Amino acid sequence: MHPLPPLRREPPPRAAQRPEAPELPPTATGEPAARASERRLDPGVATVKARDILEATCAYVGVPVAALPSDRRDVEAVVARHLGMYLLREDLHLSYAKIGILLNRDHTTVAYAYKRIREALTEQRNVSLAVFAIRERLKGERDDRVRAIV
Repeated sequence: MHPLPPLRREPPPRAAQRPEAPELPPTATGEPAARASERRLDPGVATVKARDILEATCAYVGVPVAALPSDRRDVEAVVARHLGMYLLREDLHLSYAKIGILLNRDHTTVAYAYKRIREALTEQRNVSLAVFAIRERLKGERDDRVRAIV
């Protein structure tokens, strides 16, 4: 009779480490293409990330960043969330699904918020002023970062 196989299994051999990600194709300026969650809005200026947009939106509205992915439904949190979704879509060109993942929402909710803010821009002056002010705040922060580097 054959002896029983050992009860303890040998660990499987480790897979070889993944090869490094291939370089992104260069853009027309010769720089590597930006990742989906960050874009250069102006050449020669620091990159804007999704987090920067969400922080600027929350600072403008006056809610904590933690309110965006939460279940809060008060007016300030909803307005901040919708403005953030609109700016992420417009300025960073993120998909509805990626924005939904960032803010713990379904992509259809993001599409609804984007449409609602886009329509409100033409009808309500306060919404267009809010979008303008948030973008100016982002521009100011980018200028500060560039000055700190130089």
